[in-house]
Amino acid sequence: MGRLPKVKRGRKPRGFPSSLLLFGYKIRIVYCHTMPKGSEDCYGLTYVNEKAIYISLDQPKEEMERTLFHELCHMLLFLSGHHFKISENDEEALVRAFEHGFLQMYKRRRI
Repeated sequence: MGRLPKVKRGRKPRGFPSSLLLFGYKIRIVYCHTMPKGSEDCYGLTYVNEKAIYISLDQPKEEMERTLFHELCHMLLFLSGHHFKISENDEEALVRAFEHGFLQMYKRRRI
């Protein structure tokens, strides 16, 4: 397991999780004021081997929720073993389809 990059961490927004269980693995969620070097233009990053997700605090809460769901879909593909069977472009297309399709069905709670 590698080391996670250092970032300027922030306070977890109200109503958002600090960790989740996915396939029996604890997934840490790190909320950041700055994203890791080289990824400053990203709103979310998934570190599959470290079982961690970085979420930028530099976005509205509604978008932050969407970003978290998007990154969890990446983690789901990795933990299910399907991550290795598809190209990076195909993975991103699948994740976006899951994100848009499931979020339409998701009954939103107030954050």
